Amino acid sequence: MEATPLVPPLPLHPRRAQQLFQEVLLTDAELTPHISEQSLPHRLQQLQRLNLSGIQEAKRGTRFHRIQAATDSSPHDEVEQVTLKLSKDGSMLQVLSDTDGAVTASLQLVDVQGITLHATPIHSFSLKLSQYDNEQDNNTATVGATNTLVASSEGDLNRWVLALTCGVNAFQRQRERQCTEPFPPDAKVADLVWQAARLRIFELTEVMSLPEAIDHVSKSVPMCDFQQCEALRCRLQFLKFGAV
Repeated sequence: MEATPLVPPLPLHPRRAQQLFQEVLLTDAELTPHISEQSLPHRLQQLQRLNLSGIQEAKRGTRFHRIQAATDSSPHDEVEQVTLKLSKDGSMLQVLSDTDGAVTASLQLVDVQGITLHATPIHSFSLKLSQYDNEQDNNTATVGATNTLVASSEGDLNRWVLALTCGVNAFQRQRERQCTEPFPPDAKVADLVWQAARLRIFELTEVMSLPEAIDHVSKSVPMCDFQQCEALRCRLQFLKFGAV
C-alpha cells in the first residue's frame, strides 16, 4: 500500500482494531479451510514454531546471491554469493563473504524499517534501513535498499522473511518499552492488527507465494482505515510487494 493519507490521522479505536483483527484472519479463508477451523492459540503456536525453526536455521547461516544495483561508478549490476546469518542472540544480521567467511557487514534488526519482496528475481527481497539510509557506509553498500538478496528456494525466502519480520518486531517493541518518550496512543491496537496480518500472511504461503500473500492481506484492510491511522499504516507497510 503506497497511498498518501488525504485526511488528518485519527487514533485507531480498540473496537475497530478488534474488528480488523478478525477480518484480516479471514483473508482467503476458503483457500485454507483446515487452518481457518483451528483455534487462534493453536494458529499462533504454529507460527511461533515455524519462526523458531527459521531462527535456528538463520543462526547457522544461509547462502544468498546479493545483487548490487548499478551506480555512476559501476554501470553494471554486481552479483556475488554471500552468507546471511543471525547473531547468537538474534539481534543482528550479518553478511559473510563466501571467499574467506569474514563478516563484511552487520546491522541491528531494530534498525530495519521494512522488507520489500520483488517479482524479479524470483525469491528475492531488499531491506529498508533507518539510520543507514542516508549514509554511504559498508552496511548500505552490502544490505541497503539498493541491494537485492536472492534466496535459492521459496522455502529459504519464507523462513528468512518470517525470522526477520518477527525479530524486528520483537526488538522494536522492546526499544519502545524502554523509551521514555510517549509513543502513539493507538500503537498497541495497531500491533494487534499487525499480529493478525503477520499470522495470515505466513499461513497463506501454504497455497500461494509470499509476495502474493502480502498483497492479498494488505488489500484486506480497508483504505479508509489505512489512510486514517498512522500507526496502523506504519505497521502494515513493513512488508511490501513491489517489482524491481
